[in-house]
Amino acid sequence: MLITSELAGDFFSLRQLDTQISLLSRTVDALTKGLDLVNSRYHGGVASGLDVAQEETLLYTTRTQLTLLNQQRKQFEDAIAVLVGKSAPDFHVAPRELAEQPPALNAGLPSDLLERRPDIAEAEREMAVANAQIGVAKAAYYPSFNLLPTAVGRLPTSPNSPMCKAHSGPSAPT
Repeated sequence: MLITSELAGDFFSLRQLDTQISLLSRTVDALTKGLDLVNSRYHGGVASGLDVAQEETLLYTTRTQLTLLNQQRKQFEDAIAVLVGKSAPDFHVAPRELAEQPPALNAGLPSDLLERRPDIAEAEREMAVANAQIGVAKAAYYPSFNLLPTAVGRLPTSPNSPMCKAHSGPSAPT
């Protein structure tokens, strides 16, 4: 079951990368045409060298992103090959964009279904802990003091104590 879920996750990640690669390829084509336009404007005296440099930088950055996405795609393809038991160099999945929309959710689903999901319940518990920590942090701003005396219930044990002399009644002069 775990291998099947890993295979499905890798496959959908591969298809997502295919979609991104297709989009970036079209973007590189558009930026190449844009660079040609800026170069012709520069040679015509309308655009500055800064405009050309900015367009070149944007094109090279996008090409680098395309290269990185192709590397990620190859990694996912190799992971899929391992999961299906094929050798990675001989395994290839043809690129194809995700064309289908995700299934629509019924707007009438009861909220009880969401409350039973373990990830939602965990998020609720984490939020309750965070709220409690906020309360503790707010309480730390206020001073704390004790209204009860510290000597409650303790009587002096020494007869020479000033408290004992004060309560012992009249004494004879010495």
